[in-house]
Amino acid sequence: MTFGERTTSIYPLLFWDQSDGATLIDSGFPGQFAALEKAIITAGVELADIQRVIITHQDIDHIGNLSEIVQATGARVLAHAEEAPYIQGDRPLIKADPKRLEQRLQALSEKQRQQALRLFTKPPTAHVDQYLADGENLPFHGGIRVLHTPGHTPGHICIYIASCRLLVAGDELHVENGEMLGPNPENTFDMEKARWSLRKLAAMSDLIDFVLCYHGGLFGPRAGDRLQVLAAV
Repeated sequence: MTFGERTTSIYPLLFWDQSDGATLIDSGFPGQFAALEKAIITAGVELADIQRVIITHQDIDHIGNLSEIVQATGARVLAHAEEAPYIQGDRPLIKADPKRLEQRLQALSEKQRQQALRLFTKPPTAHVDQYLADGENLPFHGGIRVLHTPGHTPGHICIYIASCRLLVAGDELHVENGEMLGPNPENTFDMEKARWSLRKLAAMSDLIDFVLCYHGGLFGPRAGDRLQVLAAV
């Protein structure tokens, strides 16, 4: 996705097995549905195989194609209860304050800036079918654990997939130039809580070999060691 002169890549996760179908974690920027569908098919999975979409949090680059995916597949939407009102459009996105947005979008042309402002203030919406809670173990794909990690947003969650020793970090962590880094203050709603969440993840570092960051991609092996270093700062 390109913003002015800045290009960024995102990393939604598709998890599939014969017994439980496919689970998609996060859905990309608005307007990326065709690219997302192509990537799913390239991975050997049909769009219709998607049974559920887990949303780590409310930000526009995570919910952007959610409504289109639900319409195309009938998939259930799962998210933390604190994020549901924002995903459903009952409340405005917490980072959609016009003044905050103006600062973040300064690099864009006036036309691009106005388009972005309209998108952030009138984002796509979808009904949340199931509220997720901290520590909840979901029964599909051999069992995956929900971790409430507030800070980036109040209801931000990470997902731990035990069979892969993989942490899906959403935006709690990110990768730059091959190195995993902690919460980004520029994009974090509450840094104090985000640091608390980082320590929470570091406490289970012996279970984590790899971390998938939505921004930056896969980090590992020995990602647990890096978590401990970040939490100690």
